[in-house]
Amino acid sequence: SQDVERQLIRESESPRSSSPAMISLDELRMWKRRAADISLSAEVEDAILRVVFATRPSREMKDPQREHVASGAGPRASRTLAKLAQARALLFQREAPNVSDIGELAMDVLAHRLVLTDTALLDGLSQRDVTRELLDGIF
Repeated sequence: SQDVERQLIRESESPRSSSPAMISLDELRMWKRRAADISLSAEVEDAILRVVFATRPSREMKDPQREHVASGAGPRASRTLAKLAQARALLFQREAPNVSDIGELAMDVLAHRLVLTDTALLDGLSQRDVTRELLDGIF
């Protein structure tokens, strides 16, 4: 009913004061700084650029991907992959991210950023399907 949904809307607006914080804001800031201090190798930077540029329509894009992608991931995707790779390295207690981190993160960072062509949509493809096609050619 509308009353039930109205209550759900109101509950989502209120802060979750009943849930205790897992870490303090200062701790969160410290972890963000630690992750940002982790260096990216040229090999990892190259992998980031390779996967992000692979989503952008170009003459070099292979068929059938060229027919499926109207618009690919932008520069923020590159930045997001870099930040997530740093955080992943920190999480797994490594000194630096590696290329496999990019392979693990790429789908979730890139798929929702693709704009598919009508052809892709008529073929029943999703953003994840097309991203998987692109990544399969890289990793």
